[in-house]
Amino acid sequence: PTDVREVMIRIGTVLARRQGPTRLVLGERTVDLAGRTVGFGDEILKLTPTEAKLLAYLAQQRGRVVSRDELLVRVWGYTHPPKTRAVANTVMRLRPKLEADPKTPIFLQTSHGSGVRLVLDGAASAEKTPGIQLPKMNGRFIGRKDDIAHVTAGLAEERIVLIHGPAGVGKSRLALEVAHTMDRPTIFFDLGSVSGPTDLLHHLALGLNVPAGASTTLEDLQATMATRGPILLILDTAERVIERLVRATNQWREAAPELGVIITSQIRPETDSWSALRLKPLPEDDAIELFLERAEEAAPGTIGDDVDRDALVQVVEHLDRLPIAIGFAAGQLRHRSLDALLTHLAE
Repeated sequence: PTDVREVMIRIGTVLARRQGPTRLVLGERTVDLAGRTVGFGDEILKLTPTEAKLLAYLAQQRGRVVSRDELLVRVWGYTHPPKTRAVANTVMRLRPKLEADPKTPIFLQTSHGSGVRLVLDGAASAEKTPGIQLPKMNGRFIGRKDDIAHVTAGLAEERIVLIHGPAGVGKSRLALEVAHTMDRPTIFFDLGSVSGPTDLLHHLALGLNVPAGASTTLEDLQATMATRGPILLILDTAERVIERLVRATNQWREAAPELGVIITSQIRPETDSWSALRLKPLPEDDAIELFLERAEEAAPGTIGDDVDRDALVQVVEHLDRLPIAIGFAAGQLRHRSLDALLTHLAE
């Protein structure tokens, strides 16, 4: 059971964070990112792998203007962005495939000196709330009212809150739910792939649109924090750089009285300067409710009202009542019955 549960947690975590649209509708044109095509009437235009990857990344940003340097890192894979016209040239090639009039683009827009954005239906409204850059999370949030209250109170008192606990327990989702309850600009940073202090600095500087030179330090970012007003930073999956964040975030807090920070990590550093919440697995009733709701979303009608509660209890207990694993297991009901799923988990 441990191996099955671990696989579900790992796969579910990746899907929850990384999943983006595979099909875009841009006016009369339909973009198939998986097939790398643009359909327009009877015409099918081909996309290069880089063009498709650029569109996929921009679509995930929900209308946010993305800097050239961020695109070179996230799409082209550079560690340190070089001087190149790769982004501009790719945008120029894409516009005739996406726009009715490439000279007056509606969907693939550039902001001089800032970057590029992809405007989808409703995405333009993102400009009305600058700084809101939260990944989309699927499904209704269930339970955790006391945990939301704990994090909210910690932000009000200490202004830096650590949510820590095992993989799959729902740390990222809780941080996002708290952000959605607050009326303040929020920037989300996924630090799972950050390998060290230099990489961390570059990652944060990109998200804050701050030039990062060779001598720039994390503490130098505090001047930027001080000018952003009541901004909330979510530093997600911070295990690899958690110790480095202790000193840096404490200095940011001193320089920026309105700054709030939520950090998620599987480990807790030795510091008493942060408010901390150890997130536990869901209570049994909430875990069952989550499983039933996700099952109905994945395979409507698969589980009837007369389902055996003992079977549901066994399922969520096999999954340690971890939300990510529960969501992924519920998705398996597209392909197998509840009894078959329970047998699989018990093997």
